[in-house]
Amino acid sequence: MIQLIYILSLFSITSCNVLLQSASGEVNRGSFIYWSLNYNGNILIKLISLSGDADLYISERIAKPDYEPDKYDLHAASCEDISFKTEWVKVPTGSKLTFVGRDVVCVGTDCHLIFYNLVNGEQHIYSANQQVFGDGVQCYTGHRQLPVLGFAEKCLNPRIIIISYPELHILRTLKGTPGVGYTALSFSDHEYLISLSCPPVFQIIVWNWRTQEKLVSKNTEIYNPYEIISCSVQSAVSVVQWQMKAKDFVVWDIFNRYKRCLLMEHNIQMRTNEFAINIIWSPEGGLFVLNNNGCVYMLNSEYKLDMMISGPGFGFEVPCFTWFKGGLIIAEPNLDIKHFKRSTGKWIEDWKVYPTRVTQLISSSGKDILIGLSDHGEIMEFDMNQYSFIVKKSYESNIDDLCFVNPCEEYFVTLSNKTELAVWECISGNKVGFIKSKQQIVTISSNPEYPYIATGFSSGTLELISIYNPEKPTLLARFKLYREEITKILFNNDGNVIVTANLIYGLFFIIQGTPGQTFEIVTYIDYRREIVDICITDDNKLYKLYLLVQHVERKAIRQRIVLKTVIKANNDIRKKKYLIPKKLYSHFIEINGEFYAVPQNSKHIHTFKIVKKDIKITNDVKTGHQMRQIQLGSNSNYLYTYGVDGLIIIQPKDSIDTEYVLMPHYRTEWGIRKMSVDSLMRYVISLGKNGTLVCTKIIKSNENRKEQIEANQKKLSEMESIFNAKTIGYEPSGADDGKTYLEMKEKELVMKQTIEYAEIRKKINDEFQMIKKEVVQLFEENLGNSDMKKIDILEFYLHTKLKNYKEMITETECELTVKYYKDLIRIQDGIWRWMKSQYWDTMLVKRKVIKGIFSEIRVENYTMPPEDGTAESNYKLAILGRETEELGRICHEFQPWAFLTESHINMLLEREPEFMEVDEKTRLLKVIENDEASDSNLNLEKLEKYPSSVAAEFVSPCGYLYQQEEVHTSLQANYQRILLQNQITQLCNFLNEKHEAVMQQKVRDMNEILRKNTRLKYILSEIQNKEMCIVEPVWHQSEIPESVITVQDHEIAITPYISPSEQALLDATAAEEERIRLLLLADDFRERALIKMMNGMLEVRWEDIIKQDIPPPKCVLEKEPENYNEDDYRAVKAYEEKVSLLKSERHRYGNMLEHEFAKLWQNIRDSYRHFNKKLCELLLLKIKVESARNQENLLIQRTEIMFQTLLSMIKDEDSFKEKIKQSTDHIGYVQRMINELTEASNECKYANEVLLVKEKQLDKNFKKDFLEYPALVQEQTIKLYKKHPKMSYRGINSPSLLNELATGCVTQEKSLLLTQECLDYLRSVDYLDQYIGVPNTIDETMYKIICRHRRLKIDNEIRLKANALDQSEIENAIQILQKVLTQRKETNLKILADLEGLREDKRIFMQNKELQIVIKQGLVEVKMTGDISDFQNAIMVNRKEVENINAIILKAGQLKLNVMNNKMIHRRSIIMKEWEHKKMNMEIADLIDVLHRIQNTKVTKEIQVYLKQLAKGESLDRGMTLNQEIELAKTMYERIISEKQGKIHKLDNETKKFKKDNKILDEQIASINVDVCEQQVCRDLEFEKKNKESIKKRMAAIVKRSKLVKQIQEQHNEILVLQTELELLRLKTYPTLKFKTLF
Repeated sequence: MIQLIYILSLFSITSCNVLLQSASGEVNRGSFIYWSLNYNGNILIKLISLSGDADLYISERIAKPDYEPDKYDLHAASCEDISFKTEWVKVPTGSKLTFVGRDVVCVGTDCHLIFYNLVNGEQHIYSANQQVFGDGVQCYTGHRQLPVLGFAEKCLNPRIIIISYPELHILRTLKGTPGVGYTALSFSDHEYLISLSCPPVFQIIVWNWRTQEKLVSKNTEIYNPYEIISCSVQSAVSVVQWQMKAKDFVVWDIFNRYKRCLLMEHNIQMRTNEFAINIIWSPEGGLFVLNNNGCVYMLNSEYKLDMMISGPGFGFEVPCFTWFKGGLIIAEPNLDIKHFKRSTGKWIEDWKVYPTRVTQLISSSGKDILIGLSDHGEIMEFDMNQYSFIVKKSYESNIDDLCFVNPCEEYFVTLSNKTELAVWECISGNKVGFIKSKQQIVTISSNPEYPYIATGFSSGTLELISIYNPEKPTLLARFKLYREEITKILFNNDGNVIVTANLIYGLFFIIQGTPGQTFEIVTYIDYRREIVDICITDDNKLYKLYLLVQHVERKAIRQRIVLKTVIKANNDIRKKKYLIPKKLYSHFIEINGEFYAVPQNSKHIHTFKIVKKDIKITNDVKTGHQMRQIQLGSNSNYLYTYGVDGLIIIQPKDSIDTEYVLMPHYRTEWGIRKMSVDSLMRYVISLGKNGTLVCTKIIKSNENRKEQIEANQKKLSEMESIFNAKTIGYEPSGADDGKTYLEMKEKELVMKQTIEYAEIRKKINDEFQMIKKEVVQLFEENLGNSDMKKIDILEFYLHTKLKNYKEMITETECELTVKYYKDLIRIQDGIWRWMKSQYWDTMLVKRKVIKGIFSEIRVENYTMPPEDGTAESNYKLAILGRETEELGRICHEFQPWAFLTESHINMLLEREPEFMEVDEKTRLLKVIENDEASDSNLNLEKLEKYPSSVAAEFVSPCGYLYQQEEVHTSLQANYQRILLQNQITQLCNFLNEKHEAVMQQKVRDMNEILRKNTRLKYILSEIQNKEMCIVEPVWHQSEIPESVITVQDHEIAITPYISPSEQALLDATAAEEERIRLLLLADDFRERALIKMMNGMLEVRWEDIIKQDIPPPKCVLEKEPENYNEDDYRAVKAYEEKVSLLKSERHRYGNMLEHEFAKLWQNIRDSYRHFNKKLCELLLLKIKVESARNQENLLIQRTEIMFQTLLSMIKDEDSFKEKIKQSTDHIGYVQRMINELTEASNECKYANEVLLVKEKQLDKNFKKDFLEYPALVQEQTIKLYKKHPKMSYRGINSPSLLNELATGCVTQEKSLLLTQECLDYLRSVDYLDQYIGVPNTIDETMYKIICRHRRLKIDNEIRLKANALDQSEIENAIQILQKVLTQRKETNLKILADLEGLREDKRIFMQNKELQIVIKQGLVEVKMTGDISDFQNAIMVNRKEVENINAIILKAGQLKLNVMNNKMIHRRSIIMKEWEHKKMNMEIADLIDVLHRIQNTKVTKEIQVYLKQLAKGESLDRGMTLNQEIELAKTMYERIISEKQGKIHKLDNETKKFKKDNKILDEQIASINVDVCEQQVCRDLEFEKKNKESIKKRMAAIVKRSKLVKQIQEQHNEILVLQTELELLRLKTYPTLKFKTLF
């Protein structure tokens, strides 16, 4: 038994730790001792193990905790003087960025929160990896005003924890429903914290985080685990709930209800093909939505989205935006970042930033600070001076692998994006070096002794990267080994041996060397099997490579370790196998001759040793992991494990006891992907599955650590010369550039064998040539021998085995090919037979085409599907329904388009229903049964009234068809569709009958034409005409439907394959047929007798006779002409007569053939024309039938469209009704909320009255305590009692904050939740309580009483203020709800109006029937575009009405002509009278003018004197005196001067007026000059030039025309003159006689 001696101490954590309790004792190994503690506040528990190593387990939930993970909250695995600290964290891409206060941003990951101060650059990390600090981070949010952050845990029963910055103390803990997590959080500017719970509840919860109260919760209708919420910044709190890339979102209005809250929901829909990417609130309370195209919408007061800013319309990045500098800054999809500001009601672009890739944008509420998060995890701040983003802090992510850089282990290397290698400093987490590869890197590994890493590529290349200078990583050496990827790289403990492995194919290389030298490839191992894991050990003579191999043995999976031993002296490889007993391991390592292996799906570690030929498991170690699937690793001093539970457990190599337990990652994020720890146990670098990179610093008191660090530094400095020297790898160059080690080894082997076996190869080649010549000679001799001596050619095959082998392979391939094609043919035949039986044989009428004879005309019939009994039954049912309906509609007929007055409607409603009498029904039924034509004549008159198609021209119309205006219900539409489809079927059958008749006609004509063509060919052969060719008409494949499914031999271009066996059968059959033919020819008695008697013919034809030549007489053949006798001459003469007769017969036969040929040729051409004419008529008929079918189909489709439109209206009507119901429900809900808020307002008023009463009571109590004092003292105490610190409530708008401030005034405690204004006020109250400046009449005791009463009064006043804030918020909420209620009522009225409008449209649609009428094209005077809307406003007029109108127009035209003639005559008489009147007016004007001249004649004084003298008879020489003349002259000149002065004055006035007018004109000229200049700038000179030219041309044309018109007029006048002269001359010749009519 081992006893542990310990001392346990408890301290209270204050500015100076105070020891609360201490205990000591002993505990046995595996036992527990328990203590319980009741203390409020932070405590420090310190356990010192005097002997052994004791563990400490602490729980706040369980009375007796133990080492099980679910039974403790805190755990100290080793109670030495050790502490852990998260040094830095690199967050993955997509982490949320939030402001905490105004100068601090926070970004979080699975169990870490990183705070970064933008002012001083400080970074704080809060680790939520313990129960007391929080169990993981699910979601988080920061307060806009206060340095406070809230986050929700990731555990099963999560809490919401509020922490402060920079202390990182837990201020509040909010506990919700057990088992319900949280997916989003958001702070308001008040005391509200809004949370959104996880599935399956999806509740939105409003908390008062100051009082830790749940105010209200409500289930949401959005069920998605990735929801986001955002709270508004205005006094009326609203919350938007949304999901990225969602087409709808929800806005929640929060109303204060005096210590409770109310929620009101508004559902908002995005536009079609758009979804929300981001949503923000403006400082004024406006809600802005950013969609996927970069467009920005704003939510209006009616909760509708209005577009404010249109996006670029292109780009592939996800946009984001935020509020900044009084406007919106948007990162658009095309990487442009633009700032928009509102000006005169429009959003205009203010400025623009060069393209920057950002994933998030946030801004501070109190300062003009804009922060962006890049896709590489960089926090960037926007600089307004440079209009660009500046990187403040980098949290690079997308890391795939990592490893330390030895021997100092102060740096580590990461692999990112499979190509980028980065060097990081452990202590700071800053990137110091970077190198990028062109190929894809699969794995990296670090050398344990030298500062370089090995990288394995997917191309099979190994590269060594030197990290001797971390700031500049360089390529040390490169090895091109093979073409497969390198999946794992190992080093031995000394670092001078590298092992590269491809575990998939079992390929291994062992490379030996150190930097600064040449690396040697020791050996290559090809195991040709998949390997689970490998490890390597070495000594002075051997390399030992251990392979963990998995195999199948007796249907069970087993593993074994294969030892590959490589002897260093000669590189000889030896192999040993060791079977692992009944265990499967995922990986293993070797430490000091002992193997540590991790079993598959286990939390344990097994240790085993190789003893002789067996493997012996020595130990089964519990790791302490909480989940399976762990990984195992080691360095020079420690063994460590990590896994999906996020734990890292480290233990020394020489001990099985756990020394360190860390949890840098969280289990729900799939834990740790890879981690590494330095040999001095300073840093633990871990990479999570989610991409989080964490550095945990281990603070441990270790005296040897400093010495070892100095030794490593000295060792590194000694390596400078090594890394300055050149290191040589294996990379062929020159002609072998790009080749690998294996390819070069193969090439060297080929070259070596070529040189080594050159002489042997030459001898074999010479011997082969000699044998070849002998074989050729023997083969030629064999060909020359006789058949008896000739041997088979196959005997000359020298390589019989190869021949037989190739024949066997060929036969096998042929058999497989034959089998494949036979199976393919069989399957295709089965598919073809099925398709034929399903789609060909079942067709009632198959597709058939008739083509014209030597013509391009073609007519196709209508393909008819098989008859369906359903269609026939439906037709009968429709007929029965129509008959029944006709019986019922005799008395009543529904006419919705008819206009009825209200009185008429009332009269119809008051009238009793009328029914058909039974006798009438019976009579009609009898008529229907007896009259065979009743079904076709029932509604013929109605059908002819409005013809909707021309089908009646081809088939008898169905009398049961509705008129178009009679179809009102869906049942009637169904009946109409069935009847019309039946009519369409009749049309198809009608055309098919005509088509079949024409086809039969073509068959007859084709047979006749073929017969005649045969005769024509015979005639051509008889007359020996080889130039003319008779073309035979052929049948097209489409005209013979059966030919489509049959394949003729001539249709196959490839000659069919005939096997040897089939060929043998065919040859045997042909030989048998030839034998029978020869036998039949042997018995030819009849043929020889017929040939002998009648020249082989039973009938002798005249044309055959004239074809035979007349044999000449014997004398002509035997004698010379001079030797002829009389008989010979007679014979010759008779021969010549016969020859002449034969020629005439032959000539007559030729004429007969030519005449017959012409007649036949003409008959054939007539047959062509006649048939083609019939086919054209059939084509025209088909066009008409097709038109009728289309008209019937159009009628069906229009009916369906009409009812679809009607159904759409009905759906819209139901939608409006549903909206009215929802609006009514919402109005009731809002009214209930108003009632509740009114009740809350009354409660608040009651509380206010209570506080006022309390204030009066406090005043009474104060006065009661000082009643015994003098009045002067009482007066001074009242002044001090009423003396309060001044405080501004503008920045304090939270009732909870005021209540907390009031509590602090009474308790004199300063809470961390108070704002700076509240803390300043408390300090002012504390300062006021100091006994300073107090009158001497009041002592300290009295002053303390005054201060106590004053604090109570301040408390009551502040609470009154808080209550007033509650009251004002409630009243504001009531006002808002009243507005919402009014809007909802208005919306309801609007919906009702829309519903009435829809019903009116529906009524009009039912009444305004659309009719389909077939009219001849010549009678349609409407401009047609092919759309039905062309006839929307058309009017149909009867032809008789048009003719009547035309007659009236003609009559009116004749009357108009008569009136015009009379008017012309009357006009001429008026003109004559006007001329006479004008002449007399002119004479009157002349006389008036004469009179006016006489009247205006002036008689001067001299004339008057002269006249007087003349009248008196005095002398005319008598004149005036001098004085009189002077006076007269003076008077005259004065009058002239006065007239001139008046004229001058008048001219001055006119001059001033003209100057004033000129000034106005100058201003107008100036403005016109400006306009003229602008017009000159905007002038199109080329256009003006062209315009002037066109004007000139037009004027020239006009002048020319006027000249031509003038010339025409002159010529016309001349013609009139000539005509007049002509008439005069004619009158002279033919004088006219006067006559007088007698009637």
